[in-house]
Amino acid sequence: MNPNQIMRGSQARNVRPEYRGGIGEEGVRNLRDFVQKGGTIITIGNAAQFAIEQLAAPFDNTLRGLDQDTFFCPGSILRVSIDNRHPIGYGMPDEADAMFIGNGAYTTTSAFPSVSTATIARYPRRRCSGAAGSSARTSCGARAP
Repeated sequence: MNPNQIMRGSQARNVRPEYRGGIGEEGVRNLRDFVQKGGTIITIGNAAQFAIEQLAAPFDNTLRGLDQDTFFCPGSILRVSIDNRHPIGYGMPDEADAMFIGNGAYTTTSAFPSVSTATIARYPRRRCSGAAGSSARTSCGARAP
């Protein structure tokens, strides 16, 4: 989900009415309060952009603003390395497949002293294969939060 869908919800016909609403400003305030009290937020796919925009998560989407000639990776299954020593990664193999559909690739920025971050899955720093063009391969070393 993108940040707008998280905030405002989806009015699509295939979404049941009771699930159409977003979290709104009240939900953002509740998430901020949860994190400030020590809670952990795990993002998947483009939900990380919501955390960046609304919660000041210290990440940067390295693919943001790139055109398709620079990075093109439509509906691909990519291999990710898993930190299975971290509690969130416990039980996972060293590597796993991840579906990539227009998602971002994130690096950590200078974290605030009060913010703790961990990278559990990352795109390995090796040559990528598949639909991505040669100039896109340099972007495959970015990490997913």
